[in-house]
Amino acid sequence: MMLDVGTILVATIAGCAVLGCLMLVDWWQSRDTYELAWWGTAYLFGALSLLALIGRRTIAPDLLYSTSAALMLFGYGCLWIGVRRFFRRRQPIGRVLTLCILWLALAQLPVVQESASARTAIVSGLVAALSFAIAYDFWRNRSERLASRVPAMIICSVHGLFFAARVPFAEALSLPTDLGSAPVLYGILALEGLVFVIASGFTFVALTKERAEVAQRRAATIDSLTGVYNRRAFLDRAERLVRRAETDTRPLAVLLFDIDRFKQINDRFGHPVGDRLLIEFTTLATQLLRPTDLFGRIGGEEFAAILPGAPRTAAVAAADRVRAAFASVIVTEGEADVRATVSVGVTVVDGEEVGLDRLIAIDDRALYRAKRNGRNVVEVEPGTADAGA
Repeated sequence: MMLDVGTILVATIAGCAVLGCLMLVDWWQSRDTYELAWWGTAYLFGALSLLALIGRRTIAPDLLYSTSAALMLFGYGCLWIGVRRFFRRRQPIGRVLTLCILWLALAQLPVVQESASARTAIVSGLVAALSFAIAYDFWRNRSERLASRVPAMIICSVHGLFFAARVPFAEALSLPTDLGSAPVLYGILALEGLVFVIASGFTFVALTKERAEVAQRRAATIDSLTGVYNRRAFLDRAERLVRRAETDTRPLAVLLFDIDRFKQINDRFGHPVGDRLLIEFTTLATQLLRPTDLFGRIGGEEFAAILPGAPRTAAVAAADRVRAAFASVIVTEGEADVRATVSVGVTVVDGEEVGLDRLIAIDDRALYRAKRNGRNVVEVEPGTADAGA
């Protein structure tokens, strides 16, 4: 099957132009996703480089080839800058510009001007290096779980391999002035370039959408100050844990925490100090509770925890560890050392069908008694299960 290189290049130009414009429009609407601006610019420069490549047939072939290659390298550099910007890393703008200037300098050497294979080898090697650099940045940022990251890494790696394979075969794969006489292998490479443009463009856009969705989900479930579950997310997950404990007839403990005299602390030292105390408390609680325990902020200074499988003795011990650790916390404000304490109510059930709302209501009584009995204490609601005690 014959591959019309000219038609493929025209389709690639159109794809680059459309993707570039769409990304720039998307960036213009939000203005906070600057990676889209870099990627959009990259695809537009890709379109310009291919236009210059096609134009070399009739206008200054050597000059336009050098210009086309410089535009192409800058386009790939913009892709790399966008990826680095996406992962909040330092953008290699200086290195990209240096690479483009280096190519323009090499293109003036007589040995390069007189050898199409030398030009092909140099440009292919540089594009391969940039493609692998992009793929590497996708790999090194694998801690952020985005579904489109792996496909993007594979797409850029494969694209880099295609260009790297051109280096040892530069003489056979140099593009002639007459596109109609281009070798079949060059047609395959051109087709791969078209696939790369489409696949990478849609994958890069998908990455920004996925991150936005993750941020929205996090905002809906995570308390912005403390980084733990907010009331809605906590109660949703707690309901499931309670139902599971009832089905499995296993003990389950509910702990309610309330920081003592928190309003007075805010009034005396200011809300920033109160916020720091809340952060200190959540840090301690998440460290001292088990990884399987559920913990969240259900009110201003009120927190709750669900301990699946915890009998009364274990639940009380966990609550007291948190209480004692928080009592030793000191937050410095100017010359003042601010301390706070926490009161804790504990309720334990063992396979009883009580329901989350009633469990919290029962635990409220224990918490109220802790406040009434002097604060900075742990109280257990009488009549709850004493499994394992």
